[in-house]
Amino acid sequence: VPAHVAIIMDGNGRWAKEKGMERYEGHRKGVESVRTILKAANRKGVGYLTLYVFSTENWGRPKEEVDMLMELLCRSIRNEMAELKAEGVRVRITGDKVNMPAEVREHIEIIEKETAGCSNINLQLALNYSSRSEIIRAVRLLAEDVVAGTLSTDNIDAETFNTRLY
Repeated sequence: VPAHVAIIMDGNGRWAKEKGMERYEGHRKGVESVRTILKAANRKGVGYLTLYVFSTENWGRPKEEVDMLMELLCRSIRNEMAELKAEGVRVRITGDKVNMPAEVREHIEIIEKETAGCSNINLQLALNYSSRSEIIRAVRLLAEDVVAGTLSTDNIDAETFNTRLY
């Protein structure tokens, strides 16, 4: 059994279009798929399930679709909270939370707080992520520590760098 499984949530809109449905229906079906995958991973003893849900590039989609995706995320958090807790799922969000809409940030805080004590499986949702922005953020954090005098450039190595990644 793998310790960590990662899935890029891609193609839901195209799937719906191929079926003659609205893109929203594809995204909604994607949530149903996640529920099935999460239960199976939890049952099999997978420690971490990471879902790459919304990249920084997704902000370039039509505003109506982005708004719908944000609403779907908030609704899913509200609707799935009790079940996640009952199944022992700890939810963590990785990515740039600061630039997410206020309502999304509120829901993220709630789900992370409510599931913090769960320990059967870790569900990580990558939101507003990109490898470039993550690297830039890590470098800035290291630079801030150097300027503050809490880190010497001589002590920057792969392990130190890794601690600044999402």
